Amino acid sequence: CWVCLVFVGMPDLQWLDLRGNALTRISEKTLPSTTLRYLDVSENYNLDRTTVFQPFENLVELNIAKNAELAPAVLGSGPRLQALDASHTNLTEVPVTPAPLLGSLILSGNAIKAVNSGDLDGFPLLHLLNISANRITMVEEDAFGRLDLLIVLDLSDNLLETVPKSLPGSLEKLNLEGNKIQNLGVEDFEGCKRLKILNVRKNNIRYIQDLAFASLLFLDVLDLSENPIEMITREMLTGPVRLKVLKLEGLMAPKTPTFPFTDTRYLNRIQLAYSKHLAAILLNDSAVLSSLFQLEYLDLTECDVVSLPSRLPYHMPKIKTLMLNELRCIESWLRDWLCEIHASEDQRYKLSNTELRLRNYRPKKHQTHPTHPT
Repeated sequence: CWVCLVFVGMPDLQWLDLRGNALTRISEKTLPSTTLRYLDVSENYNLDRTTVFQPFENLVELNIAKNAELAPAVLGSGPRLQALDASHTNLTEVPVTPAPLLGSLILSGNAIKAVNSGDLDGFPLLHLLNISANRITMVEEDAFGRLDLLIVLDLSDNLLETVPKSLPGSLEKLNLEGNKIQNLGVEDFEGCKRLKILNVRKNNIRYIQDLAFASLLFLDVLDLSENPIEMITREMLTGPVRLKVLKLEGLMAPKTPTFPFTDTRYLNRIQLAYSKHLAAILLNDSAVLSSLFQLEYLDLTECDVVSLPSRLPYHMPKIKTLMLNELRCIESWLRDWLCEIHASEDQRYKLSNTELRLRNYRPKKHQTHPTHPT
């Protein structure tokens, strides 16, 4: 076969990329199995299910993504394997493949319905696990409990109705976007004291228990967008004192009495697009506005904001980007504010990196009228 001919005379080959071809089968007879360390056979689509990888005992990275015919059993053991991408391979369960050095496992885009206790015991050094875009409805309580080094866990676009239990204390990034989670409680994240990024966007969350995020003292990014929450109180968001990015986009939250976040010492980005009620509350809360001295980015698009508080420059001295749809008029203080920002950083006629952007705003050109002779 052509594969045999191509690699004749290359006994020391270590890195091989065969992505996007029309391979139907590979074996130790066609490839230098004893020397290969990096092998990519993704996007061949028709690799035969009899293909085996056991003889490639020195592989460090293996990518078999988008090969729909591969069965989970073919993965074999990987004594030196550190990264495996088996996404879009029609897996129906987590492959039980002992790989003691595996650090990165990608299983996205498969048909896995459950993660059971013990499924991941063969990967004690795992630090990244991506099981997004599957059909997971159930995660057994101790399924992730023994992954003491796990840093990134992506369970987005599944069918989970609750936050999985026994999340590792080492976790720094948790993505639960696009599930069916209905409530968030204190016990859901109390063991994740190192968590820095939490995304629960686009679920069915209607209720958040007070102090649900109280243990997340190092949280940098919180995304609660696109959930049917009727009311968000300050007690619900109490805890993440170091929060830098707060995303509350696409929230009706009609019963919310006051802007729900007050620990603004480190906050530099607020995204409220399509959240009209929350935007109105924020712009009318002088106490919260006066504490946003670190804010650099504020998105108020599709929030029906037609005017801005005149003291905004004093409240937000570090603002770089303000996103709006339109203003009824550009008042003198806002025009002056723009001039000050551009004048201070646009000394050489370059685009200022602290410009105030008004989305879809186009200033009208001044019309010149002919002067009439006196």
